Amino acid sequence: MMAEKCASFQSDQKSNKTQNNMTARDLIEELEYAISINGNEDVEVRMAQQPKWAFEYSIDEAVTIEVDDEDTDEKEKIVYLGEGSQIGYLNEDASRELGW
Repeated sequence: MMAEKCASFQSDQKSNKTQNNMTARDLIEELEYAISINGNEDVEVRMAQQPKWAFEYSIDEAVTIEVDDEDTDEKEKIVYLGEGSQIGYLNEDASRELGW
């Protein structure tokens, strides 16, 4: 099994090493890419955690909240993905692709 990342997201990440924050657009682009390479069929989304002892988890829910931006004193919206159930150890290909 080979792990793949959307090519444009990879280049964006390489050029922006100081800010590793994924945006909603980045995530949507990656999800659309995953669907396209799966014959336009839906794909399961999981969360990887703990690089040194990597596990994979289902995603239970997603919520959007407003928080104060400390730099600008304005409100910003952030999406949080809630951890679901631990599925097992992270696949080696996924771990390698994540740089773990």
